[in-house]
Amino acid sequence: MTTAWRGSANRVAAATIFVTSLVACASTEPGRLTSSTSDPKPVDAAVDNAPVLAQLAPGLVITLEINDNTPTLVDARVALIPITAPRREEGELVRVTGLSNGKPVSSIAVPDQRVYVEEGVGLSVLTKRSLTLALPLPQRIDSLEVQLPGEEAPSRFDVSQTVDGFCKDYPKEALCR
Repeated sequence: MTTAWRGSANRVAAATIFVTSLVACASTEPGRLTSSTSDPKPVDAAVDNAPVLAQLAPGLVITLEINDNTPTLVDARVALIPITAPRREEGELVRVTGLSNGKPVSSIAVPDQRVYVEEGVGLSVLTKRSLTLALPLPQRIDSLEVQLPGEEAPSRFDVSQTVDGFCKDYPKEALCR
C-alpha cells in the first residue's frame, strides 16, 4: 500500500509541475519581436556592381516580325546583354549581322521555328512570327542585315539613329568612342 501511494504521489507531483509549467509559460501579452542591424554604410556603386557588369557587354536587342519571307524591324535598343560563348546552331537559321560602313562587325544566328508539328495535322508552317534576339556590339554599327533561311538576298535595316541616340546619352561608353 505504501508503494502504491508513493507511485500515485509521484504522478500527482509530476502532473502538478507540468500544469504549473504550462500556466507559467502562458501569457496574456503578445510577445515582442526585436531586430537590429548595423548602421548603413555607403557602398561604391562601381565596386558593388562590378561582378554583374563583368558578365555583361553592350548589345543591340532586336525584335523582328517576319511575314511570309519578309522581315520587318519592329524594335532595336542598345542594352547590356550577357556575354555568351558562341554556340553551334543547326536547322533553319535566321542570321543577323551588324554592319559598320558595310563591313560585318558582329553576327548571330538563331533558329527560325516556323515549322512545327500540329496534332492531328502534321507539319505546319507559320507565315507570321516574331523573333527577339540580342546582337553583341563590339563596336558601333549603322545597319543590320537579316538573312532568312532559303532566301537569296538579305534584308537591310538602318539602325544608326538608335545607336547614335544611345551614344548621345552615353558618350563615355566604349561603344561610342
